[in-house]
Amino acid sequence: ARVLRERCPACFGLEEWGRSLKDGGDVQLGADGCFSYRHLRSAGDGPISYDPSYFISKEKVARVEERINGARKKQPRTFKPAIPQEALDACQESWNAANEKKQKTDTKHYDAGGVFVMTCRHSQVLFLCDIDTPGEQQKYIVALLEEVNSLLPPQATILQAYNVGCVTDHSFNLVSSGQPISQFQILTDGFRERISFIINAMHAFGHRWVCQLVYSPRCRDGAGLSDMEGVERFWSRIRKLIPLTRTQWNSCRLWTIDQYTSFVNQEGVEGLGAWLKRQETKNLIKKRKAAVETLIQCGVSEAELRLQWAAQKKAQTSARSRKAPVSKSIVFSH
Repeated sequence: ARVLRERCPACFGLEEWGRSLKDGGDVQLGADGCFSYRHLRSAGDGPISYDPSYFISKEKVARVEERINGARKKQPRTFKPAIPQEALDACQESWNAANEKKQKTDTKHYDAGGVFVMTCRHSQVLFLCDIDTPGEQQKYIVALLEEVNSLLPPQATILQAYNVGCVTDHSFNLVSSGQPISQFQILTDGFRERISFIINAMHAFGHRWVCQLVYSPRCRDGAGLSDMEGVERFWSRIRKLIPLTRTQWNSCRLWTIDQYTSFVNQEGVEGLGAWLKRQETKNLIKKRKAAVETLIQCGVSEAELRLQWAAQKKAQTSARSRKAPVSKSIVFSH
């Protein structure tokens, strides 16, 4: 769609779609919420003649929430998770984003708890939505994912980074396979097979090693050298808006954030060529040279190293998974 090509021509200017997820998918996205951009209820609201370009409506998010609540009432399918259940439980306990009961903002004083954003691998913002719950919930990333998917070709594939990508991936696997929309699957029909989850590079180190083996971008084929931390760069760029937007009318707050996002994106598009050139010299050339030198020094063939790495991953995930109980409970809490 034109709107996506305008926001990042490098990601969405493809002529052919349908690249395998094992090769990194067609596009690589990041997502996260920030509760610093909350809005005081006492500041009130008022009408302005402006339709946000980046914010999706609360009605769309509410429809996703209704579908997720319906899925919670259904019997989950039985399947073997990618990592042991105990590791998933640990991730859910240790990460605030995976615990929807964790209160990050006081809804009595704030009518908007924060902002949730989705970016591409080049740190360009695709869409935003308001957070209207005390904690971060799964409905926000689902709503933004479906908004992006609605503007992509039906065969397009997505590699999605999220700080609790492991828990989100597990939730989708529990309810999405073989269940029609009428039975409350989380994602729209046919979308689950075209999306794969990883964890942002910086956040991955906060997860257990067995989780990193499966979901870290450094351990996932096709993820390349992207750190998927464009969301954090965006929060840093707009941090000056925090005190300004807290006491505005909420409609003015949305206008301010939306307009500044457009400005940040325009700067990003104008500097995209320089960014690509910088990454080529800074990352690709230097790191490939260092990797080749390391391979030569170790005296072991690349094929043998790949076999040993595959054996290590299998031993550290499958062996423990056999001891873990087969998952039979839905994990929707983030």
